[in-house]
Amino acid sequence: MVCEIAFSALTVAASAWYDAHPQRDDMIASCEAIMEAAETHGVDPILAIAVGWKESRWLPDAEGSAGEVGAMQIVPGYHCPDGLANCDPIDAGVRALGAFTSRAPSQTSGLCAYNTGRELVSCQYSRDVGAILTIIETALESHEESPPS
Repeated sequence: MVCEIAFSALTVAASAWYDAHPQRDDMIASCEAIMEAAETHGVDPILAIAVGWKESRWLPDAEGSAGEVGAMQIVPGYHCPDGLANCDPIDAGVRALGAFTSRAPSQTSGLCAYNTGRELVSCQYSRDVGAILTIIETALESHEESPPS
């Protein structure tokens, strides 16, 4: 339910395109896997799905220009030293997010570290994730306040 609400809120500007997207169901499944991994590893699930959206729009087969893979856009050689065959990219990404944000002095610098490998006071990436987080949180709050139909 959380992923459906987040998906609707994040795609409102292009809802017809996203609703018809051939990987829509895979995107929602990735979001749910991100939430599950976040709960397993003690990471804020809403933060984790916001990062997943920023990284790949929750596309499970996303590939970045520097070799990043999966919904969380992990670097296989760094996040999965034994190779992808023995690694769940979502789990590895959420674990990395948890590690970076837990040891950084702030969530902002932890997000910068997740993105760049370096703790920074601020970066565009953390502002982008913060904006996504706000959209998701607002949609979830609105959903909770709406009476059932």
